[in-house]
Amino acid sequence: MQLKKILAAGAMGAMMALSTIGFATTLADFPAPFIQDGEANTKIVVGASAATSDVVGAIDLAAGLASIGKATPVGEATTMVTGGKEEEVGIGEDLNTIFGTVDDSDVDGLLDTQIDFNDETIDVKEEVTFTSDLKIVSTAEDDDFGDKIALITNEGAIKYRYIFDDTVKIADIGTGADQDELKITFLGKELTITNVTDGSPDTITLELATKYMLGVGDSVETDGKTVTVNGIGSDSVSVTVKGTTEESAVIDKHETKKVNGVKIKVDSIFYVDEKQDRLATLKIGDEVSKKFSNGDSLEPFGEPSRESDAKWVWDFSTDGTKLEYIGIKYNQKSNDPSDDPEPIYVGESLALPNNYFEIKLDSTTVTNYQDYKIYFDQKDLDDPDDDTHDVDDATVLIFEGEEDDAFKIGSEEASAVYLYINKTLINNSALWYVDSDGRTQYSADKNLTKNLADLFKFSYDNTEFTVDWTASGSLITLDITDETEETTGDIVLNVNTTTAQHFGATKDDADTNDIKYGATDLSNKDKNYRTEYGIIIEEPEDNMDKDEVVLKIPSDVVKVKVILSGTGTTTTKTEGDTIQVAKHFDNPIAVLDTDVNSEDKAGNLILIGGPAVNTLVKDLLNNEWNVTDSQAAWLDHFSSGEAMIKLVEDAFGDGSLALIVAGTDAADTVEAC
Repeated sequence: MQLKKILAAGAMGAMMALSTIGFATTLADFPAPFIQDGEANTKIVVGASAATSDVVGAIDLAAGLASIGKATPVGEATTMVTGGKEEEVGIGEDLNTIFGTVDDSDVDGLLDTQIDFNDETIDVKEEVTFTSDLKIVSTAEDDDFGDKIALITNEGAIKYRYIFDDTVKIADIGTGADQDELKITFLGKELTITNVTDGSPDTITLELATKYMLGVGDSVETDGKTVTVNGIGSDSVSVTVKGTTEESAVIDKHETKKVNGVKIKVDSIFYVDEKQDRLATLKIGDEVSKKFSNGDSLEPFGEPSRESDAKWVWDFSTDGTKLEYIGIKYNQKSNDPSDDPEPIYVGESLALPNNYFEIKLDSTTVTNYQDYKIYFDQKDLDDPDDDTHDVDDATVLIFEGEEDDAFKIGSEEASAVYLYINKTLINNSALWYVDSDGRTQYSADKNLTKNLADLFKFSYDNTEFTVDWTASGSLITLDITDETEETTGDIVLNVNTTTAQHFGATKDDADTNDIKYGATDLSNKDKNYRTEYGIIIEEPEDNMDKDEVVLKIPSDVVKVKVILSGTGTTTTKTEGDTIQVAKHFDNPIAVLDTDVNSEDKAGNLILIGGPAVNTLVKDLLNNEWNVTDSQAAWLDHFSSGEAMIKLVEDAFGDGSLALIVAGTDAADTVEAC
């Protein structure tokens, strides 16, 4: 095919034989706007009096345009995780069941190490655990989710613990002569614990101030103020705090004073006779130390002071004489789109303080869906072997997919299924289908009795759903069942047999139980509904008001790729490949110049052949060249073997675009195409 001639002309920024400049659209844009998103956005016009070879050129050009097609994914984006843990979690599944307890063997950055305390070596480790309240959900959890997939949480659904595997006696923690401060790396931050109590509730006391070792005359900056050591005695230290105002004080060893708004504690003194060698250890901060009870806000990590507002609160445990663990737990309920904070959606993350540990809903496992539509319409259908099944202009229930193999009837593939329901005699109901060649076929092996399993199947890649029907009273129930047992419910449609022309009791109105998922009535749902398998039932109420069902069926069960990561985790994302898939144009794009109408002229046209054979080309060139006979003008300027590829903006009115592809003779036109 010769489409490359036009593409080459565009790439060179010129046209063969004649050039037009200054257009918003140029040949460099070709095939746009004549092809948009793989669809034809043009008509190809051949002169009614043109030679057969011009028609051949038009066919060649049309085939070339169709071959451009549309970029279609052939591989999905992938995320490579190193030092983390990744699992696929289904809709309705909880993270506790899928991941269990998470430790350093799962996520790099979580600790499994030793610390020194009170002249002993203590084994410690970090763990993250979940409850069943940390769950992947969609519409079944709350209608307001629509077809979104989210991670919901509840109070206590996520817990982080710093666990002491060896005995740490509560009585040994402190600043006394026989005690030791307990120093740990907690959520990546150094903490000093100066006291622990066993009670109701348990408490811990943290040193919150920053520790400085200063000599006489030394200064430090804190919160915009300067703290200066004036003198160091054997049992006290003299300091000055200067900001917009200045204040001095003497602070005894182990005591705390607020000086000019800054809390200062003299922790220790190194005293010698030479003043220049004396040192004092000062703890300086808004709060030198603070006691926290179980359930208090995690203020040292930036949480608000009021517990009800805090995402994270303290969670620690003692057994009377020893400290078992220090931890935190999630403190908010997020199981509704209106909650604050909101649930976590695909592409988003929930992180522990300091971003020390992250739960990310990276992506869904499936991105390809096929659209299906179920509706009533009039059809003439004939059974070539038994005319008792013939129906003329009868209302049938149509199941329609996008692909040629959207359905299976036994071993046959079909793009559509036609179900005629005989309201007088159910056993004379009949099933037809449109095969992969586009021919309507009668399904002779389906004896449509009152109860029939496996009437046909929805089929898309790895997805299969079987349609069963049951006739009872005034209703026929169509039960769409998941063959993979990935879900707990079926999609159920109820067809009225009195008229056999609509769902439920009333035509063009959504009645109770017209459509259900499992035991849930969807006929009053105004938002998209996603099943556990991942099928999207689009706007059930609005569509049932039109006696329609619209489904988006995924190519496989939809799950969420959940990634757990820590400070040592790396993730690398790669995009999937695409290929250009040739497109079959649904509507005719070829037309004779004598049949072009005003609507055609308002759009984009590709005009094949010169002014001698194509009247539209003649009209355009008459105007362009300001002549009355553009064919004569052509012969004055062009010889055999030459051709024109020319864009004309506003060709037949504002916004219209014409591409002229013409040669001096028919052979030249074919070459230009």
